[in-house]
Amino acid sequence: MQEMPANDRELGLNCFPDSTYVESKGATGDSRMDQLSYRLSNIERKLDQLLSARPEPIQEFYSTADVARILERAEWTVREWCRLGRIHAEKRPCGRGCAKEWMIAHEELDRIKSEGLLPTAGYRHRVR
Repeated sequence: MQEMPANDRELGLNCFPDSTYVESKGATGDSRMDQLSYRLSNIERKLDQLLSARPEPIQEFYSTADVARILERAEWTVREWCRLGRIHAEKRPCGRGCAKEWMIAHEELDRIKSEGLLPTAGYRHRVR
């Protein structure tokens, strides 16, 4: 068994982190290609993991459709939360004309994820 060559060690190219670096001086190009193929497959696997774990891009304000997708709820449900005051949201102009839609701030989305919805104002449970 040979020690990993200095140039590979300096670059951190140990493709076998759990085992020792094995390469004989008379090794064919096939073994080197196998090592490179192994390294490449590890890089691709780790890249896939990073890309799949990528969070949503941060926006200043989100539409009800965006919040519904992030929280895995129906868009109608998010609009009702806005209308009932369960989340802090404001109406902003959208598109043409005088139509407005609910917009939710990024800070409010973070609050909803960590603390949940606000209690409904004016709704009381009747005790029998």
